[in-house]
Amino acid sequence: MTLLAGSCAALAQETPDAGGTPPAPPAASRDEVDRSTLRLFERFIQDAVETPIWTEFRYRYDNLEDSTAHFVSPILVTRIVPRFEAGIRFGFLNVNSETQPDGSGLSDMEIFLKFVPGSDRASRWGWGGVLKIPTGDEQEGLGTGRADLELFGAWRLDAPAATLTANGAFRYTGSADTAAGETQHLFILGTGLIVPTSARTATVLEIVYETERFEGGVGESTSLTAGLQVTERRGRGGIRAAVGLPLTDGAPDLTLMGSVYFAIGAGER
Repeated sequence: MTLLAGSCAALAQETPDAGGTPPAPPAASRDEVDRSTLRLFERFIQDAVETPIWTEFRYRYDNLEDSTAHFVSPILVTRIVPRFEAGIRFGFLNVNSETQPDGSGLSDMEIFLKFVPGSDRASRWGWGGVLKIPTGDEQEGLGTGRADLELFGAWRLDAPAATLTANGAFRYTGSADTAAGETQHLFILGTGLIVPTSARTATVLEIVYETERFEGGVGESTSLTAGLQVTERRGRGGIRAAVGLPLTDGAPDLTLMGSVYFAIGAGER
């Protein structure tokens, strides 16, 4: 948190006066990665950025107190019209638990729509929603059997040295009665720092907080995710990897993520 606060102060010194017009995002040289292709891991959707076409194939491992989960999923994103990004996320989930139902199969599906006005500016806002479709079998611990709806707002600043992000959301969970307890509606806050470290690499830091997910559960969740994104020479794709660590008891003990991605039309408006 101290690192993010210090970075925010540094970024503020690089922005124009309050009465000035926000500048355009830093122009990328031929050998520099387009900033719109540098994206978050945990809050990938909830970021005030749009990419014409983004396809990512991701593996995720979560180690919780009494269970483990393996998740393999595609993330498919497209710009439907200027300023609007839509996408879908689903996959194959395997859950092994000592105390709860477990199994393997299709996960819940998420579809989203996001609006990013002024996406050609360095400082911008975004708003959107995420609908979870309960395609996962709740009897095997692959879902809650209820639809979720999340409404979120996001802010992003592309300064010359780094990109700073922030987001907040309310998630309606349908109050599903599960083996872990009744689901509760969630409030979620996130902040991130994306720092290009070379012409084709960038580090990503995220802190995500959410209120207690299950009534009588282990409590609120706060996690820190640190990742690395490496872009191939033409800037049309690359690899991403991250590790997540808990800051409170409600977060997974360990999260590992790895993916390959393809970005088409980055930088186009």
